[in-house]
Amino acid sequence: MANPTVIKLQDGNVMPQLGLGVWQASNEEVITAIQKARSGLSLD
Repeated sequence: MANPTVIKLQDGNVMPQLGLGVWQASNEEVITAIQKARSGLSLD
């Protein structure tokens, strides 16, 4: 991700804007994409 678009939050922090692009994907492909996305996130 070179220069991601970011969204400024109300508390002043910024968050990268991500899109999975799953609107034409099968249910299995969407589940896999979500699992992969979640594995890279810290939910602390």
